[in-house]
Amino acid sequence: MVEAWEASGASVPTFAQRSGLVAQRVYWWKARLRRTRAVELSSATRSQPPFIPLTLRGEVGAARSAVVTVVLSPEVRVEMAELDAMSAAWVATLVKSLREVLA
Repeated sequence: MVEAWEASGASVPTFAQRSGLVAQRVYWWKARLRRTRAVELSSATRSQPPFIPLTLRGEVGAARSAVVTVVLSPEVRVEMAELDAMSAAWVATLVKSLREVLA
């Protein structure tokens, strides 16, 4: 839909009206596509995941069975229990995406 709007050369409200849509929906699709492209571009150009510092509390041997909690704000906490089931790159992408949504 975004490609059709761009190809039309019309304003979003005009295109939406001609297409039987609400203009806000086209704006939403446009913003979502921009975020998706930014994440894809960032993932493609990054050779290594970014460093995310963390402090392990407790016994080092128990780290694999521990729950890792990432606190992004007082209201948003992400807890990860199965550390072997996710890569550092996946966690970094999740944290970055959540920070963008919260910003």
